Amino acid sequence: VNKGTVLTMGQLDQAKIPVTDFRSETVAIDVKGRIKLRRLFQDANIPCKADEEAVAAEKFLTALDDLARRQRAPQLRVLDIATGAGDLPVLLAKAPSSSPRLIIDGCDLNPRAVEHARERADRAGVDAHFFTLDALKGDLPQGYDVVMCSLFLHHLSRPDAVKLLARMAEAAGRMALVNDLARSRLNVAVVAAASRLVSRSRIVHADGPQS
Repeated sequence: VNKGTVLTMGQLDQAKIPVTDFRSETVAIDVKGRIKLRRLFQDANIPCKADEEAVAAEKFLTALDDLARRQRAPQLRVLDIATGAGDLPVLLAKAPSSSPRLIIDGCDLNPRAVEHARERADRAGVDAHFFTLDALKGDLPQGYDVVMCSLFLHHLSRPDAVKLLARMAEAAGRMALVNDLARSRLNVAVVAAASRLVSRSRIVHADGPQS
């Protein structure tokens, strides 16, 4: 699907899409709506972050800097599991030169996601490499100092999440890093309400609480 193409609800029906594809929806929220949405999250003590991947990148970079300093490593090889569109590797690859040199790879089950991540890295002018891999079935490649994963574990069942964490710990030469959601019944309820506040899309209504 080309950027800007208008899709029907039938085309966006997740039950009819065998492989996860990229879909985007632009939601226009007026000032009153934004205030109402922010208050909804604040009342539930849920922090509102404009860019979760940017926040994760900042935290991960701090951990990588600390690791490199403690172990006197001038460079680190890093693998991002379930990289999706490659947001996190691209952000880390843009890190200031004062940080340790990062050799960054990303993997994802979806070849379309990998293609998108490569294009994103090319547009950003950064040296990040991406490849297709099912992290729950295929062997994780060796030789990485750090194996990381951001905003993916909550999509897995508990056994699969434990399995992936064990695989990451085994593959990581120095450190495994994870960033994910703190889930609770209250969080799910608030997100479900917020998804209906900002959008009429059935996909947003279903995917919001699940994610």
